[in-house]
Amino acid sequence: MSALVTKRTKALAALMVAVLSLSALPSIVSDGDAVPTVSAAADLNVEVGWMSEIINWNPMYIAMVEDWVSTFLMYSALWQYDENWANPVPDLVLSHNYTYHPDGTMTMWLNLTHDAYFRNVATGTDDTSMPLTAYDVTYTFWVACSKQSTAWEYYMKDYSPSVVDDYTVRLDIPFVKATAIDDITGIPIVPDGFYNWSGIALQDAMAPEECLGSGPFTFDGYLEGWWYRFRAAPYYHGAADFPDERTLAIDTITYRVVSEASSLASDMNSGTLDVAVMSGEPDIYITNLIPDGTNKMVKEAVQELGICDIAINAVPLEFRVESKSAAEDYCDGNPHLLDPAVREALAMTLNKVYIEEGIMKNLSTMADSVIPPGFWHRDVNDVAYDTTGARQVLLDAGYVDDGGDFLVAGPTSYFMLNGFDTSFPDVSPRLEMLRCQAPNTDPSYARIATSWLSWAAAAGIGFDPDLTGEAQESAMINEAWYKCLYDIWVWHWGWGPEPLSDLSVWQTYEITNGGDNCQMPMGEWYVHGDMDIDGDGTTDIAQNYTTSPYVNASMITEFGMDLDGFRGFSSFDQNFSEAMRTPDIYDRRDIVYDLQDMVYDSYCETPPYYDLGLYAYSEARYQGWGDWSAHSGRTVISGMPWVWFDLIPAGNMIPSIDVGLESSYDLDTDELRTFAITVSDVEGDQLWVNYTFGDGSDPVELMPTPTTDPIDVSASHSYPTAATYTVTVTVTDGYAGHTVTDTANVVVSLPATAKPVIGALSYDPITDCYVGEETTWTYTVTDTDTTDIRTTVAWGDGMYFVDDLSATPGTAIPVEALHTYLAAETYTVTIYASDGTNNESVSRSYTVIDNSPPTAPVVSDVSGLEGDPRPISATTSDVDPDTLIVTWEWDDGTFDVTGPFDTSSNPGAVVTSSVTHTWDIEGSYDFTVWVDDQEGHNVSTTATATIWPPGTPVEPSVTSMVQSPNPGIVDETVTLTIGAYDSNGDALDFYVEFGDGEGATDSTAAATGEQTVVMTHTYAAADNYTLTVHLNDGTFNVSADYTVQIVAPTVNSAPEILLMSAYSAMYNETFEVTPTQVFDADGDEVSVWYEWGDDTESAGDAEADYIGTHEYSVTGNVTLTAYADDNTGEAGHNVSTTATVTVSANRRPETKLMTVSPGGPYYVGSTLTFNVTVSDREGDEVTIKVDFGDGSAILTTTATPSSAGANVTVEFTHTYDAAETYYVVAWAEDEYDHPDPDWLSLDRTVTIEEEPDEGGDINWVLYAGIGLLILVVIVVVAMLLKKRKGKKADGGAGESSGGMEGMAPPE
Repeated sequence: MSALVTKRTKALAALMVAVLSLSALPSIVSDGDAVPTVSAAADLNVEVGWMSEIINWNPMYIAMVEDWVSTFLMYSALWQYDENWANPVPDLVLSHNYTYHPDGTMTMWLNLTHDAYFRNVATGTDDTSMPLTAYDVTYTFWVACSKQSTAWEYYMKDYSPSVVDDYTVRLDIPFVKATAIDDITGIPIVPDGFYNWSGIALQDAMAPEECLGSGPFTFDGYLEGWWYRFRAAPYYHGAADFPDERTLAIDTITYRVVSEASSLASDMNSGTLDVAVMSGEPDIYITNLIPDGTNKMVKEAVQELGICDIAINAVPLEFRVESKSAAEDYCDGNPHLLDPAVREALAMTLNKVYIEEGIMKNLSTMADSVIPPGFWHRDVNDVAYDTTGARQVLLDAGYVDDGGDFLVAGPTSYFMLNGFDTSFPDVSPRLEMLRCQAPNTDPSYARIATSWLSWAAAAGIGFDPDLTGEAQESAMINEAWYKCLYDIWVWHWGWGPEPLSDLSVWQTYEITNGGDNCQMPMGEWYVHGDMDIDGDGTTDIAQNYTTSPYVNASMITEFGMDLDGFRGFSSFDQNFSEAMRTPDIYDRRDIVYDLQDMVYDSYCETPPYYDLGLYAYSEARYQGWGDWSAHSGRTVISGMPWVWFDLIPAGNMIPSIDVGLESSYDLDTDELRTFAITVSDVEGDQLWVNYTFGDGSDPVELMPTPTTDPIDVSASHSYPTAATYTVTVTVTDGYAGHTVTDTANVVVSLPATAKPVIGALSYDPITDCYVGEETTWTYTVTDTDTTDIRTTVAWGDGMYFVDDLSATPGTAIPVEALHTYLAAETYTVTIYASDGTNNESVSRSYTVIDNSPPTAPVVSDVSGLEGDPRPISATTSDVDPDTLIVTWEWDDGTFDVTGPFDTSSNPGAVVTSSVTHTWDIEGSYDFTVWVDDQEGHNVSTTATATIWPPGTPVEPSVTSMVQSPNPGIVDETVTLTIGAYDSNGDALDFYVEFGDGEGATDSTAAATGEQTVVMTHTYAAADNYTLTVHLNDGTFNVSADYTVQIVAPTVNSAPEILLMSAYSAMYNETFEVTPTQVFDADGDEVSVWYEWGDDTESAGDAEADYIGTHEYSVTGNVTLTAYADDNTGEAGHNVSTTATVTVSANRRPETKLMTVSPGGPYYVGSTLTFNVTVSDREGDEVTIKVDFGDGSAILTTTATPSSAGANVTVEFTHTYDAAETYYVVAWAEDEYDHPDPDWLSLDRTVTIEEEPDEGGDINWVLYAGIGLLILVVIVVVAMLLKKRKGKKADGGAGESSGGMEGMAPPE
């Protein structure tokens, strides 16, 4: 299975495409065909099975992954990427340097190996007759940049190479290029003049026998379509330059073509193959590959660089070419896809969860941005799979559901507004027949496209799938992809470690026949050059850059906008150019983030998952395969040679530590820690596992039960003393040399003094606490190392709450504080927690208000007849959530009490109190309506009742108006029930003015008693409306006003999150943070996550008060950002707050003085005393160590300074056994982890002599000799003095003979 790697994609990086997509074997092989055998001339041959064959042997025009594999087995590069696919490492270039020039240019000098030679065993060129020199490097640059359709031109075009000498190349670059090394990493170097490329096109075929490279292998033979063999090359420079890393123990590699994945699995199971490449076949990989004790198979699912790419063609009309020659046509994409809403809807119909689980079997990683996870990856807010939502997006964009299978463009759609119904007469306005092209060279492509049909259809989008056969893939790519003759495309992009080489494919100038950007210009704007739309040689659309507000004169020059062939320029292009010129990796990453956002926001790229390589290798014949999951550059199709250098023939296999110790352990003194590993032995040998803990304690030896399966082994240990230890675990199967070892540092510290943390804060009431109302505040206080904590609440009004707490360290202690405020004000409430050492606090603003009186009741004067029971109503409201009592006081001293009316659930709503009262005697009577809110407020209104004798015509009156719901909601129906009374029993006509300019009428027939009408109305805006009821009984016309309250629909509130203003953390120690408060007024489920301020992030634990944990490997002040999201997706509902975290590091102890006594000379066998003076700024206990330089054991002692920064002196004694000068080193250690792991030491030399013989008789001969020597010296001196007197005193030449002018002669 193979996938095309774009000529613009990073050459070496593009190998990652391969992992999921290798080209297929032609259909000439059937199940009954006999497979030709490989005539392997080498004893040590590695058999690799894949479903691929090599298409192109030309190293300057490689495209498919098989081509990459063969090329980089045979050719060397200047640099290549390491086994992690992360950083360039030297290949031909052993050293380099560069210079930045004042004019903004730069120069690089490359120093080449002297040991590289071009060889081809098949043709007999297997000696050192063709050395690789600087001329070959410059020739390679010339070929790449001067020949059309090279895979390398894009990366080499900015370099001007020249030869300094045979092994030094100079590269001049017109700007300071941030990716100067990455861009020329992994480019094969070809021999100068060996190929006649000056007269042929680069894409011309080349026979494998013509391949002449300097890599670790040479071509050795093949049977086309069946197998390809490569032999270890003689005189490989890597073995000379890196003898410990790049030597080969194998003779040949055979890549065998197997037509079916099931056959490949069968060959792997039987042991016929050493390696199988199963990428694109997750089902068979999971089910058919069966490791056992015989085949000793290891299965590797490798997350690799690259994406499964889904491209959508939205190339604007300005770039399209329709010529008389079909070969020159460019872009016939469906114009529906020019509508951003259509592309967004398509993204919403892609079910990535199903693809991950159903197609990729949970082996891959779901994708969002186009750059895979890692340092450069941008987390984008990916759209969720939602076919209903996608359909609504299209309907909102003007598409119409007319009952057909798919939606159709309506008059307000982008399609119709731009006249595409006439300019594209062959394209239906119906959203159908979108070509979905998916090469089935990787089965996952076709499976995605097939599944997508139904998902898109559910949203009203119709696909026309084109699942092209394997043999047609190359033609399909050249005819459809590079000419942009497609709508939707499912395949792969392969990426490299450096992201700009990946993102370069979306530059605007790539929107052309043969270019890589077959989607659209990226970013917020673009300008273009002259456009020949119809291909008749004349300009149809003139360049518009001169009128663009985004373009200035310098940009026109820099980007060649005024040159022929200028295609276009976008904000993506400008940001990309800036990134190329930004050396600082963090500043460049910010720009790379923006570039990813632009690509994502276009909805032209919707990757469902990141690349996945599926492999199996056998340890039956070879070992040293390594861990491919951790090091993706070791796979057999990565194009990297690392795995081949490490392979050795297998005998009895060395046992393996499959899961080793952690890289380091941090624990407190006396803390019991389990040190766990997982071991295995493919033969099932008895294993011995030995632990030593580095503190002098007895080792622990374990003998797990023999098995071929992985075995979990562990030992537990605690350290009583704070220090740094090394735990070592060794595993052996008893065979000589079969021991593997793993070690880890154990940093043991005294428990640190932690600050108390205030969390889980809540208060009741949350808002609008009333004067005199009791408020309840609850919170927790946690301290990891203190049992006694005092907490104080300063209420802000001069009052305090104090509580002394006692709890288990690390346990959250709940606190409840009660308070009653006596005045309305906004107070700052501060909560303190003190452990006696640290005093932490957090503050909140809290508003206290006065309770307001209810509104005076609204009641109208009434008219009635003697003895007639008269219904009357009054309305009132209260902005506070009070309970109201309404009392009617009549003229005769009687009362009617109504209520209680509870307004707590709806403060401010209108309350109606209705009663009936009878007056027996004609007259005029006053009555009063009182409203009491039971909070000290009692308001009233007095009205008059006029009573007439029976039979007197009297005015009717409006008795009540009841609103439902109360309050009403904007744009929702409100029901208004209106009551009226006519003592004469007349028919009544009602006319109601709703207060918003509209009105309605109704009537009732003549009747005694209260008459009622019901009306409905919808208000368009929130307000308190005055509703007026007009009442007419044929004689009298009266009116009454009421208030109708209308509010906006309930709006979901954003969550709130509160941190303490500052925190402290220790370097490389676990730091925990619990938000002081996380609150959501609507009760939504809130997610919390943290950006720690060091380019890492993690989620808070919702089950434990959203606690977050982190370890800082930096020191100083960092900004911690905490986010809270209520998961509603509403704008502004992802809120954040920040705090400063001060990360401190314990300072290393200093060794200040080392003295030796007694004074010298020092003799063999004498006891010397070394006094070492040290200090520690924190006053920590220190361990002082001395290495006496004679191979004896390092002496150690501990001491504790009397105070922080005080000196402490300790004494060591030592005796030397031989006369020599020794180098003595003393240093002090504490128990803390430090940013600089090297301890501060002090050194000195001590010279030990043989002690002179002090006993025996007087040596008279010696004394005589000494006397004679003294005599000779006296005579010589006298003669010299006499001679000197005869010399001239002017400083003749003889005085200064042998010395320079002004200097004394040498002694």
